[in-house]
Amino acid sequence: FLYGDDMTMRPLFLLSNDDGVHAPGLRELARAVKDLGDVVIVAPHVERSASSHALSIHSPLRVEETEPGIFAVEGTPADCIMLACRKLLRRKPNWVLSGINRGANLGIDTIYSGTVAAAMEGVLHGIPAMAVSCQGNSREHLNYETAGKVVRLLLEKQEQFVGIIDGALLNV
Repeated sequence: FLYGDDMTMRPLFLLSNDDGVHAPGLRELARAVKDLGDVVIVAPHVERSASSHALSIHSPLRVEETEPGIFAVEGTPADCIMLACRKLLRRKPNWVLSGINRGANLGIDTIYSGTVAAAMEGVLHGIPAMAVSCQGNSREHLNYETAGKVVRLLLEKQEQFVGIIDGALLNV
């Protein structure tokens, strides 16, 4: 199950998070960028919030393709990006997009965030990366659609900040 055929000239977006493969924020992120390029989702099979940059070194990583191009991994967000880059994808993604996280990843929370760690793993693989979070008064008041529009706008305008983002992780 290798994705990202070399024959296409479309950008490849690798998406992950720490809220789990079925999280509404992740699905909204995929919807926001799907017509900008090819999208592959590799995310934990269950919520792994506050997992930081942990890697699974003493247990196997089980992978299930739940839908075409969507993989659930029994591991951490950082495991998901490493597995995608080393085994699942035929070519290097143009971007790692992690989120849209339920709850803001600000200040000290960025150290503990699995969503930020997934983006950081992308940076460690030499891929531009963006961690995206969304804060609201309650789960019902999170505006994932607006967060997705912000990501899309940043991707559409990326030529304007090339050089600034080289080797950097954007935390939105």
